[in-house]
Amino acid sequence: MELTPKAAAFDLDGTLLWTMDVWSGVGERYLVEQGVPVPGDLDRRLTAMSLEQSAAWFSRELGVPYPPEEVLRQIDEIVARRYRAAVRERGRSVILPGAEAYLQCLAEAGVPCCVATAVERATAEAVLDELGLHSYFAFVHSCTEAGCNKEVPDFYASAVARLGAVPEETWVFEDAPHALAAARAAGCHTVAVTGSAGVDRVADRAIVDYRELL
Repeated sequence: MELTPKAAAFDLDGTLLWTMDVWSGVGERYLVEQGVPVPGDLDRRLTAMSLEQSAAWFSRELGVPYPPEEVLRQIDEIVARRYRAAVRERGRSVILPGAEAYLQCLAEAGVPCCVATAVERATAEAVLDELGLHSYFAFVHSCTEAGCNKEVPDFYASAVARLGAVPEETWVFEDAPHALAAARAAGCHTVAVTGSAGVDRVADRAIVDYRELL
């Protein structure tokens, strides 16, 4: 890989921010609040879905008494509250080591960047604003607005197109093996962050933190 990409797309949770705990048990909590039985394979099923797909499944298959659009809004409210709590309690310490310095280097080099995430765009933008990181990104590319989840190469292809770049010159930073595999299938270079299990098979490079790239 070259030392500097021509464009870059960053996942949010576990890749830029230590905020994976925000999502812990959200689906189960929501179903319990609605009085709906929790499937035994809930976590496995949700991992393969975008938030929009999860909301549709809750509404149409599991018996949640709201249309998918309202389910999505309610779940996003839970997630947004958890993000606010995480930032309030931990502040800028949620930013991975070296991430902001690396983003600054890319900005100085004129490299266009985006956040490519399963988080709803408005929530992601609010978190980035609170942490002072929003200005580093041209846009937030969400699964909901893209109409597909991170297991689909089209998700990354559409992000690259919005960046005005080409896949072979774009680096995708991720911590999830299935997302790294999809990004690679889209033709992008892949950088696995935080040493997730299984990344060696799907990432062009793996880093523990961004100081390795400075």
